[in-house]
Amino acid sequence: VRKELAYEKKWQRFELGERKYGQQYSQVYFNRLNMMREQLKKAALQRWSSIQDDSIMDRMAQAKDGAECVVVGILFKEMKLKPSILQEYAKHGAVMMPNPPRRAEKLYADESDALILEDETGRIQLEFHKKREIMKDLREELLVSGLIVAVKGTKTKKGLFSVAGVCPVSVLPQPATSISEDDAYVCIVSGLCFGDETMNPLYADLLLETLKGAALADATENFKLANVIVAGNSVCRAKDGSDKGAYLKSHKPIDRKAQDEAAFPMRELDRFLCGVASAIPLELMPGENDPVNYLLPQQAFHPCLIPDSTKFTSVRRSPNPSEFSVGGQTFLGTSGQNVDDYMSYLPPVNSPAEETAQRLDVLESMLRFGHIAPTAPDTLASYPFSSTDPFVMKEWPTLFFAANQPSFSTKVVSEGTSSVRIITVPAFSSTREVVFVNIRTLEPQVLSIEISL
Repeated sequence: VRKELAYEKKWQRFELGERKYGQQYSQVYFNRLNMMREQLKKAALQRWSSIQDDSIMDRMAQAKDGAECVVVGILFKEMKLKPSILQEYAKHGAVMMPNPPRRAEKLYADESDALILEDETGRIQLEFHKKREIMKDLREELLVSGLIVAVKGTKTKKGLFSVAGVCPVSVLPQPATSISEDDAYVCIVSGLCFGDETMNPLYADLLLETLKGAALADATENFKLANVIVAGNSVCRAKDGSDKGAYLKSHKPIDRKAQDEAAFPMRELDRFLCGVASAIPLELMPGENDPVNYLLPQQAFHPCLIPDSTKFTSVRRSPNPSEFSVGGQTFLGTSGQNVDDYMSYLPPVNSPAEETAQRLDVLESMLRFGHIAPTAPDTLASYPFSSTDPFVMKEWPTLFFAANQPSFSTKVVSEGTSSVRIITVPAFSSTREVVFVNIRTLEPQVLSIEISL
C-alpha cells in the first residue's frame, strides 16, 4: 500500500475569475507597494536600530535634502539593453504581431544601468558609492525592477538619493504545522517535452514505470512515494525556430494530418498522466510551452486537453505558480519563468557552476524580498490585476522551487526560527533527471533515468 499524506490546496489566489484587460498595469505596482509598505517599515526599524519612527517617510516627497531617512518604494532598473514594446511598435507599425520573448537568450545588464526608486508621489535615482551587500549574500546586482524595498540614505542637492543601506522584508511568518513522522517522498519532474522529435520516448516510459514502482531494484522504498508534481513544459516548443502552430494562428481550416500533428504531444502527455495517476496522486502545473494562457498566473490545463487523465480523481490541475500542502509541508513553486526572466537582469557568468549558484541566489532573493515574480509585468507577462498582487508572499513556505532549470541545485535559507528549502528542478528533456523530496526532512535526492543499449 502506498503512503497517503494529507493534502491541502492553497493556490486559490492564483486563480483568475472574470478577466478584464482594460486596466492600466501601473496599478499592479501600487497594489504591491501598498501590500508591503508596513512590513518594510517594521523590517527597517528592526534592522537599523538607530533609526527613529519619524525618520521613516510615509511618502518619498517628504524626504529633505541632507537629512538621513528611510523611504519605501518600488525599484525600477533603467537598462538601455532591455527590450521596449514601444520601440518595436515604432519600428514595425500597427501591423506588428509581437512574439513572446525568448528569455535567457539575451541579457540586459550593462555598466550604464541605473536604479530608480518610486512611489505614488515621485521617483528618485539611487546613488551607490561602492558595491555593497544588501543582506548576507544578496548583492546590489540582485536589485531588479519590481522589488519593494526600504532604502536608508540621504537626498542630495543634485536630486539623487545617496544609499547607505537597502532592507528587504527579510523574513515572513511560517505557520506551525503537523509534519509527517514517517519517511515519504514527493517527486518533482519538469520539462517532459512530449512531441520533441529529438527525444527518445523510452525515457518517459522508463520514468513512468519507475514512478509506478515496477522498475526500481528496491520497490519497498518506492511504495513510500506519496505524490508527483509535473511542473510545466510538458509539451515541447519547436527547436528549429519554426512555428508549427502558425496554421492555428491563421484561423483557417486545417486538414486532418495537421490536426493530428498538433494533437499528438497532448495525447502522449495524457497517456503518461493516466499511467501515473493510476498509482499515485499528481499535481499538474502548466509551463511556458504548454497550451494555456501565456500571462502569469497561468491557469490550469483545460480538461478537454487531457480527457482521459482528468477522469482520475488523483489528478489535480493547478495553476502556475502553485501552492499546496503535502504531509504538513507547504510547497510553493513555479514552472521557472520567474527565475529565467530575473536572470536576464543579471551580469553574465563564466561557467555552468556560477549560473547554478546565481539561480539559487535569485530564488533566495525572491524569498527575502517577499515576491514570487518581481519582474512582472515589466518584462515578465502577467495579468493586470486591479486590486491585489497575488505574487506577494504573506507567509514563507517550507519548500520553494523553480522548475525547468538547466541543472539541480539546493540550499536552505534560514532566518530566526524560519527555514525554507529552495530547489532548482532540472528539465527532464535535457538532463533526464527528476527530484525526490523527503517530506519529513525536506532532503532532496536526484534520480537519473538511463537507458543501457
